[in-house]
Amino acid sequence: MSPSVIVEATGRSTWLLRHQGASLRRDDGLVADARWFRHERHEASADGALVESIPDGWWYSASLPGRRGVAMFMTDNDLRTQTSWNDRLAAAPATSARLASWQPTGQSVVRAANSQCSEVVVGAGWVAAGDTAAAFDPISALGIGFSLRSGMEAARVAVAAIEDDAAPATGYAASVARIYADYRARLRGIYELEQRWPENPFWARRHK
Repeated sequence: MSPSVIVEATGRSTWLLRHQGASLRRDDGLVADARWFRHERHEASADGALVESIPDGWWYSASLPGRRGVAMFMTDNDLRTQTSWNDRLAAAPATSARLASWQPTGQSVVRAANSQCSEVVVGAGWVAAGDTAAAFDPISALGIGFSLRSGMEAARVAVAAIEDDAAPATGYAASVARIYADYRARLRGIYELEQRWPENPFWARRHK
């Protein structure tokens, strides 16, 4: 039977890596508290995305095709239940104005959105790709691009491994480590643009 290699792409859950005993570096506890809406504005698809910071995190909202919209609040998991959705929305005037005419659909979800990186991205019979290899804070806008690129690279690593060529695996691992290190430096610069609440836990953690 020909040898096989699994491309591990289970996202932040890193299912296979955990079963292989691979260690994981988690740098924060960011989560996204998201809700979906409907609206009656024909032109809303041109509104684009809106990002607005408040003392314990930041808001993201965007109009979607079919007169739909999404809004999510980004904060650390241990801070999420300290204030209500409505209280956080009241602290964000631009987001509040956008959502004032939107009707909730009742759909909601809380998902992990933290920064993390697998300490080992290539092992015997497997290679990690996408969020499994490295996952990024949404504010960096790196996740989709990295997932596409790493997926292609992981496929090349898998094919090479089947042919007993370890060189692509070494290069891929170094590339993921370099990308994540560069990302961490860039992310701090993004968060340091907000200087109004340096003592609040959410912002203090990101200004270290």
